[in-house]
Amino acid sequence: MKNKLPIWMSDWTFETKKGYRYVIKDVIVKGMSSEDIINNEMLVSRALGKLRKGTKKYNLKAVNVKLKTQHGYGPKYEDEKMFQ
Repeated sequence: MKNKLPIWMSDWTFETKKGYRYVIKDVIVKGMSSEDIINNEMLVSRALGKLRKGTKKYNLKAVNVKLKTQHGYGPKYEDEKMFQ
């Protein structure tokens, strides 16, 4: 299990500079803790992909990740294209 990462169902909270908050639910991510997940740019862009069209994604900052349930283990991220 040392080379495997837990797979989580997560809820993300993003905030604009003006203070508006967006909550994105049910995003599947892999990582050991919420700090590792929120600092991974690939996972942040995957969560932002679930926003509706017309929302300016470059103004949003990830402020919170809530890990809800664990759904097994998977390989580490070695190649970004392999997991999209």
